[in-house]
Amino acid sequence: MGAAASFAILTKTGLTDVPGSSIIRDVGASPRTGAAIGVGCPEVTDAIFTVDASGPAPCRRTDAPALTTAVSDEEAAYTDAAGRGNPGFVNLGAVEIGGLTVSPGLYKWTTGVSLSRDVTLSGGPRDVWVF
Repeated sequence: MGAAASFAILTKTGLTDVPGSSIIRDVGASPRTGAAIGVGCPEVTDAIFTVDASGPAPCRRTDAPALTTAVSDEEAAYTDAAGRGNPGFVNLGAVEIGGLTVSPGLYKWTTGVSLSRDVTLSGGPRDVWVF
């Protein structure tokens, strides 16, 4: 995951919010502007990274080069995940995975996925979950 590892959410297109969300770790968007980030500072435990001076303050950090690296690392991780064999879990929880406890493995959904509650990752520090 490289530079993308510190991000709970890293997007190229922006994100919308469910008010009162709790996001542990960084949030970032690139190449979209910070205006495409629809969460606020009270919802994010770390920083909101943007490519420009728009977006939520005071937790906003403008750092286009770091975001470019993070997105590149994210894309490499995606390519690695997409090249893996058959998933161990398909359409787990149908569309809603909030409230589930998941073991390490490769997960795939053929539709969109919703998270209305926490998802618990059950495993050790060296285990891998690919969603």
